[in-house]
Amino acid sequence: LMIRQPMPIDVIFNFNGGEEVLMPAAHGFVTSHPWAKSICAQINLEAAGSGGRELLFQAGPSNRWIAEAYKSYVKRPYGSSITQALFHTGLIPGETDFRIYRDFGDIPGADFAVLTNGWVYHTWRDDMDHLDF
Repeated sequence: LMIRQPMPIDVIFNFNGGEEVLMPAAHGFVTSHPWAKSICAQINLEAAGSGGRELLFQAGPSNRWIAEAYKSYVKRPYGSSITQALFHTGLIPGETDFRIYRDFGDIPGADFAVLTNGWVYHTWRDDMDHLDF
């Protein structure tokens, strides 16, 4: 972020835990922290594996500008509208902090995930030896 001139906006990094059950950290931030009211967009970083290339899998049907910005500024953008459609049908049993920011804070954004080696995710093999970055 600091490679070029200072940005004209503030950037907030919200590192939180507790996202596996009901996402209470994201919910608490977006519904009660004073900074939440000034957020214009959010980027959620997820993992469903131990590495690999990041996939843009949700941006929201009303936020094409986010996908366009990603396409314009990233050297090799990687995303899929199919994954967004699947998430909206409920066929993928999972949630991310992205939904909390979108639904409770009305904050548009981008939801990214790494998926490589998904078979080790949340198992005893989920360790440094299986990282793929």
